[in-house]
Amino acid sequence: HKRPSTATMVSSSYDVVLYAGILGLASLDRNGLTTLLESTGMKQRLEQIPSLRDALRAYQRAEYGACLTQLHPDTGLRASMMLDVHLSSHVPTLIGMIRDRCIVQYCLPYLSVNLESMARRLCFTSGNGGTGTNGVEELEEAVEQLILRGRMKARIDGQRGTLTTEFDEKHLNAIQTNKLTRKVDRMGDRFVQNVQSKLLRMNCREMGLTVGVQPREFDAPNPRAQGRGSGSSAAGGDYVEYDEYHSDDGMEDVGSDMA
Repeated sequence: HKRPSTATMVSSSYDVVLYAGILGLASLDRNGLTTLLESTGMKQRLEQIPSLRDALRAYQRAEYGACLTQLHPDTGLRASMMLDVHLSSHVPTLIGMIRDRCIVQYCLPYLSVNLESMARRLCFTSGNGGTGTNGVEELEEAVEQLILRGRMKARIDGQRGTLTTEFDEKHLNAIQTNKLTRKVDRMGDRFVQNVQSKLLRMNCREMGLTVGVQPREFDAPNPRAQGRGSGSSAAGGDYVEYDEYHSDDGMEDVGSDMA
């Protein structure tokens, strides 16, 4: 066999980073990409290709639309791939693999997804693969191929424009547990905020730092507010301490007087 020339055996650091980043997007999971991005040599060399760096970080953060946008035909990254002598013939296959991974990962947390919203979030256009006349048709075509190849367990509802995923019981329980955990976290945050607000109000009252309001002339006197005044007005009326119950009590007293 004829020995290849030295020129075809030499690869620059730019080429190595390009190959590693694109192949990583096409084959590695999020943990693998994190390891790749945090490696010292790769982190420094990725600065040579900012668009590839942004695509990797977007995929790592689950921002799949931003990741696919960096691979659009009009971008410099796609142009670099097409100009590479070793990579150019594999570009359509690699872009398709990355696109499919983004679709699968996007649908993973959901039981049902609106196709129009999904196409918009994933930035599906005629340049990202597929032959559909718009983003939704192109996305439907891509999802159909994934279902036929066994990459996704889902059903497309063309009438409603939704994609319904099918999960086993274990995965479904994990999703429900995750939703319940987030709900409990939100409830806990609200409880802590309410307790802190109550404690602050109590401390302000003990220190005499309450804010008073002057009752209007047409307001009926509030018997429950007697003795709680913090001063007197220029017209001789008492300042009544204002709190979250004052307006409700006033309304009740006015109603009883009118009756």
